[in-house]
Formats: sequence, structure tokens, C-alpha cells
Amino acid sequence: MNNIKIVITGGPGSGKTEIIYELEKQGFYVMHEYSRLLFKEAKKKGVKDAFKDDPLKFSNSLLDVRIKQFKSASDLKYNLSKPCVFFDRGIHDIYAYLCAIKKKNDFKNIIFSYSYDLVFLLKPWEKIYCHDNERIESFSESKKFFNYIELVYKEAKIKTKIVPNDTIKNRVNFIINYMKKN
Repeated sequence: MNNIKIVITGGPGSGKTEIIYELEKQGFYVMHEYSRLLFKEAKKKGVKDAFKDDPLKFSNSLLDVRIKQFKSASDLKYNLSKPCVFFDRGIHDIYAYLCAIKKKNDFKNIIFSYSYDLVFLLKPWEKIYCHDNERIESFSESKKFFNYIELVYKEAKIKTKIVPNDTIKNRVNFIINYMKKN
């Protein structure tokens, strides 16, 4: 049996990482977001925003890691009681971000050759949104990125499900209960 590949995604600051941490605490396999590490490495070199400074270079670096994560999920031991691998963002997010900033690219064919079993979308939520050292987008930019993310996964014909805005515990319970029913 193969592990079920599930993406948790949405605009910046929508609570993805907290959900991933909670799923990990509960014993699920998770693949952590890598872009924060790329931002930190770039800042050490004096680059304020690695994505805006060179979107294609940043996206290529991120694509390499996300493809490795995707492939490595198939190598994880199958667990009948917890057969899911959760990804903090997926490969398709890369293409969505480039589309959102209107950056011409040739990522679509590569990215659309990968597919996930399900994508949970987190809508922008101003109540929990905050800036930090790696999240420099505004809340309005978060909404814009969310719209592109949702469009790209639908264009890729990957099933999506909106997660209601709620506490981390309730959002995780929503995800787990949805998986049990489907």
C-alpha cells in the first residue's frame, strides 16, 4: 500500500505550519516547509526577500526540495492506522506564486506531472495573520496568493477541501475526520 499524499496549503499566515506540527505530534508523517530555510539562508547573505529578488532562482531551489519530499513520501513505511503524509505546501504552490506575481516561467509541465491525493486549503484569516522575519507579505498579498493557489490545484485537477477557520485543534480534527470519512 502507498501512503496518501496530502497538502496543507493556503496564503501566507493562514496557520499551515501549526497544523503540520500538530499532525506530527499526533504521529502522522509530515514534510515541513522549506522556503523559510531558503529565506533565512538568503538573509545571511544580505538578501532581504529571496523570492522577490530572483523568483526563478528561488523557485528552482524550492522545486528541487519539494520534488525530493514528494518522492521520499513513497519510501516511508505504510502505517495502516495513519496512512497519510502531510506536506506543508506542495509542488504546485511554486507555480501559483509565480503566476501571482506574473513571472513568466516554464514550470507548469514539470509541476503538473506530480499529483497529490488531496489538498486542504486554508483561507486567509486576518485574526491570526502576522508578519515575521520570513513572512513579509501583507495580508492583502496573502489573499492574492491564496486565490492563485486554489486556482492552480483546481487546474491540476487535484481534489481540494476548504478547512474552516477555527482553533488549531479543531482544524486538525476537521482534517482527520474528513480523511476517515473519505
